[in-house]
Amino acid sequence: MGRRSAIFLVLIVGLPLAALFMFRTAVVEMVIADRLAAQGIVVGGISVTEVGFGEMRIEGLRLGARDEIAVRVLRITYQPGEIVQGRVETIAIEGLVLKLDLTGDAPLLGSLQPLLEGGDGAAPGLLPAVVLSGGRIEAKTPLGQVTARVDGEAWSEAPGAIAAVVSFELAGAPGRLAGAFDVTRAPDGTLAGTLVLEDGALALPGAEIGGLLGEITYGLVPGQPPVIDATLSAGRIDLPDAAFEEAQLTLRTADTRATLAARLSGADGRWSLALTGTLGDYLGAPEARFDLSALARAGAALWPLLALPEPSAGRATARLTAS
Repeated sequence: MGRRSAIFLVLIVGLPLAALFMFRTAVVEMVIADRLAAQGIVVGGISVTEVGFGEMRIEGLRLGARDEIAVRVLRITYQPGEIVQGRVETIAIEGLVLKLDLTGDAPLLGSLQPLLEGGDGAAPGLLPAVVLSGGRIEAKTPLGQVTARVDGEAWSEAPGAIAAVVSFELAGAPGRLAGAFDVTRAPDGTLAGTLVLEDGALALPGAEIGGLLGEITYGLVPGQPPVIDATLSAGRIDLPDAAFEEAQLTLRTADTRATLAARLSGADGRWSLALTGTLGDYLGAPEARFDLSALARAGAALWPLLALPEPSAGRATARLTAS
């Protein structure tokens, strides 16, 4: 009799609670889908699997006519009193797939392009912390399909102030690149950050580049020239008629002045080129000055490219200055 009473109690209390839980997730799922549809967003799939007092879990989210945005799992944490006002604390995104078109033949984000064009340009308010893991960007480019695997996080410490740290691996027909970058956005729209290239190789028309390394630091202030400090190097560059053993490039800009330095060394170790240059007032009436120096030993692969008589022994040096 006691066992039957327990079973009866489970049926009376447990089933309604389970039904209430299922009803709650179904209602939230319907509300989200309706709001997205009201903005003209095609919802290809959405499943709200959990709605608690402090966390919501969404699975199988697909947005856009061609699933331009898909998320395997989306976890949202919040305070019960703030979720009603549309404020959340964190958003964890697992398994994001984002499809982009960089060819210029179609909108960047396909059918979801209105999401990028909306808004009045005002600075964003206080945003929740966002953590991205296992993300993938599939982009069509003029050089072919490129896939980027990304992980990172972004957060906002004050209204309009955003910071992000992202690691990436790009691979496709043009080659591969791996590295990381960080960026901060101030409330006035100022951007600053650093891009670190940890490894890379490119297969461009007529050239193959390997052993790419570098670091680029930048600052962008609205209405002012960009500030850039870049150092890049390549372990090898193969051209149809020449091969470079080492290539180094530095670029620095300040105000409206830019300085450039580049050095190339032949794979046979018998020749080298060094170029330095300055460019003043490059946003107005540019004033340029360049200095090129070259060294080539007899038998160096550089001579056929110069179309000059090759010495039978020794070496030749040359320097050219232009302004």
